Amino acid sequence: MKKWLGLLFLLPLLLAGLVWLSLPWSAQYLIERWLTEQGFVAPAFNMRHPSWEKLHIDHLSVSQTGDGRRVTLSADHVELHFDPINLLQGQLAELRVQQARLDIVADHSLKGRAEQLQLQPDPIDLTRFHPRQLFSYAPSRRLVIAQLELNYTAPEQPPLTLLGNVDLEPQLLQSRMQIQLDQQPLGYLDLNFDPDYKLQLSVSNTQQPLLQSQLQLSPDAQNWRFEADTTVHLQHLLPALESLQISLPQEVRRLSGVLKLNSQLELPVQLTPDAQTMLHLDSRHDIAAQLRLPGQNSMPGSNLNLQAGLQFLDGSIRLQLKPSTRLVLQQPDIPELPPINLSADLQLQPHLMQINGVVGLRTQEPPLQLDTELILDANLNGQASLNLQPVQLAALLPALQRLLPQQTTWPDIHQGQLQAGGELRLSKGDWQLELRPALTRVNLSLDNTHIHSLNLDSQIELAPSGRFSARGNFSIDHTDTGLRVHGPDLDYILTGYGNSQYWLQLTPFSLSALDGIIAVPALGFDPLKPELDTRLAVSAFDLSRILELYPQEGLYGSGVLGGELPIRINGNKVSIQNGHLLSGAEGGVIRYQPSPEVALMGQQNPGIQLALGALTDLRFELLDLKLDYQPNGDADMRARLKGHNPGWQQGRPVDLNLNIEENLLDLLRTLQLTGRVTDSIDRRFRR
Repeated sequence: MKKWLGLLFLLPLLLAGLVWLSLPWSAQYLIERWLTEQGFVAPAFNMRHPSWEKLHIDHLSVSQTGDGRRVTLSADHVELHFDPINLLQGQLAELRVQQARLDIVADHSLKGRAEQLQLQPDPIDLTRFHPRQLFSYAPSRRLVIAQLELNYTAPEQPPLTLLGNVDLEPQLLQSRMQIQLDQQPLGYLDLNFDPDYKLQLSVSNTQQPLLQSQLQLSPDAQNWRFEADTTVHLQHLLPALESLQISLPQEVRRLSGVLKLNSQLELPVQLTPDAQTMLHLDSRHDIAAQLRLPGQNSMPGSNLNLQAGLQFLDGSIRLQLKPSTRLVLQQPDIPELPPINLSADLQLQPHLMQINGVVGLRTQEPPLQLDTELILDANLNGQASLNLQPVQLAALLPALQRLLPQQTTWPDIHQGQLQAGGELRLSKGDWQLELRPALTRVNLSLDNTHIHSLNLDSQIELAPSGRFSARGNFSIDHTDTGLRVHGPDLDYILTGYGNSQYWLQLTPFSLSALDGIIAVPALGFDPLKPELDTRLAVSAFDLSRILELYPQEGLYGSGVLGGELPIRINGNKVSIQNGHLLSGAEGGVIRYQPSPEVALMGQQNPGIQLALGALTDLRFELLDLKLDYQPNGDADMRARLKGHNPGWQQGRPVDLNLNIEENLLDLLRTLQLTGRVTDSIDRRFRR
């Protein structure tokens, strides 16, 4: 009996001893089973004998091959913390790894792997990658890897290395990794993931954040829904992308600012990875960005406040720019340009390889609105239709004065509007731009010149070769410079050849002045360097209207004049040689009642007295006027008057020659020639 009692007393001790002796094999079995469940083969251990609560593995190595890659895992100084009773039930309290290395060698690059997946006939079962499995991967309630080195190599791409630590608990996964590409450090990756499927990611360099994202996964039996809020710091991220050997356009590399993106995506649990299926996945993305692009050379800098939406629906892509999107251009030598509000609604149809939609540009000051409808194919063939809504010219003038401060002379615009249409056509790498600007009922003043009801309709064509052409109609109701001139109304063609050489052709037109007509023949000249000789035909000039330009007291005349004016234009110089005007067959009348001062001069000079007597009621049958005009405004007018005065010397014939020298530019400025006719008569009789 005593022996049995002794054996019963020793049995617990023996069982405890057996348990203690079996701990290495129990722990090893537990780890081997877990590794086998994860697909690893040939695990190798160097294990010390455990204590009651802790087991130390000096070295562990396993490998896995399949799915186009080979995975090798090695770990050193692994500690397993456990409760002996729980260990027998297959549970570890904590698995702590001092140092681990995971090498992944892929058979194909990421691009090649994506192409393989597209050719895969069977769908991908997303439940195989359910994130809840992550928290059951570890064979313990807590997994800590103090130093983890993860290496990923694949053909045609530089090796990627992650160095850091991992802490996995039932309620949280945490990790911080340094990212290296081809052994060059790029930054740090921080992540947090919890069982509610909320993932927080942060990528940073040593001082600044590059990218921050918070992702929420909502899986169900049929679909997985993702929603992510991402913030990108472009001025820090773009240099990092360049070190990844990602080629970016120069304009993109110079961008700075912050981009915020809210994305919503839904994936079927059975995902077919071919291109057609991927194109039909539904998602939407809300974009908000504050971007800055510095100016360079002649290109202005810009600030963009972007508010946009991007939607993928039923295989089509829709991009919408909200009207609150604002672009501000900045040029150092130009005052601040007016902000531009952008809007757009563009739709891309991949099955048609076509993009179409509308784009709008608006400014508040000046109040401009430009709407564009476009349609393009994959080769950028297509067209864009432009439409500038009518805008009052008076509202444009203040903005132009700010943009062109060096321009010191500006007209006063009293009324009138501008509108325009056009098309940009693209075909096989070539383009052609057609614009149709129109000015309507413009009234303006410049110094003492007043233009009334100016209208312009034009069709402008521009090609990449630099060839330029514009054709249309130009008309003015009348112009006041002290002398009212009606017209012109003409058609024109302006052609440019890309080398600062232009040619302007004008159809014949007429001007109306002094109740007469000035007929201008068809003209052709270089508008930048005008040089031409032509003859203006003049008819039905009213003598009374001509004499009204000379506010000489007591001077009156009637009759009509006609003839021609040979005119020469060279640059900004205008001259007339041998201009000739004749009175009509019906003749006319000149009456002059001298002022007391002029009458006194006649009493002192018999020649003047004789002329004044003849001009009191001269019925002329011939008025022959010859005119020379110089570019500085000096005019030499030689007039011959032939007729009679019924009340003077019994109506004897009169044949009178007058020379008048005058600066017509001064005349137009002052419209005062007081005393000039008298002075001319006096000079004539003195000679």
